[in-house]
Amino acid sequence: MLTPAALAARLRPSRRLLNWSAAVVAAYALFGFLAVPQLLRQQGEALAGTASGRTVELGSVQFNPFTLALTLDEVRVLEADGSAPALSVDRVHANFELQSVLRGGPVLHELRVVAPRLQVVRGEDGRYNWSDLFERLGNAPEGGGQARFSLGNIRLSGGEVVFDDRRAGVRHELSEIGLELPFLSNLPVKVDVFVEPA
Repeated sequence: MLTPAALAARLRPSRRLLNWSAAVVAAYALFGFLAVPQLLRQQGEALAGTASGRTVELGSVQFNPFTLALTLDEVRVLEADGSAPALSVDRVHANFELQSVLRGGPVLHELRVVAPRLQVVRGEDGRYNWSDLFERLGNAPEGGGQARFSLGNIRLSGGEVVFDDRRAGVRHELSEIGLELPFLSNLPVKVDVFVEPA
């Protein structure tokens, strides 16, 4: 039978390993919950703004490093002149899978888009308020191939599209747009589907 001193000596390496493990988990949690949202907000606004040539604003960013769930609130893409939002979304929730790292593209278990509002304007000169973005994308150099992705359990709710045809003097509005898709993918990935097509 081991004496208390011998038992403590035998458990000491295990306790050290447990302390190191707890410290690593705590550091991972702090980095994921506190640092990642700030980095994503700053870099996301900058990268999206550079790519689109527009001002892109993110209200708040939340990230859970244990479930890999990302939530963006109050996403706005402004008009080219910065006067008003051309596209806004109340909330985007994306639940990533670890397979994203292995597959070379985003693999989402769930994607929820709440209250997206798109403003399309045709001016009296016949140009659209999104023409600058389409021209920018059309002039972009060819990428290195097809974008790889897998989106599962896609839900869009409360959508709204406004088409303001100032040339014809007509304004069209579509509201309460909803869409549900089980998956949309070009990667050989299987995710648990709980959304029915609607």
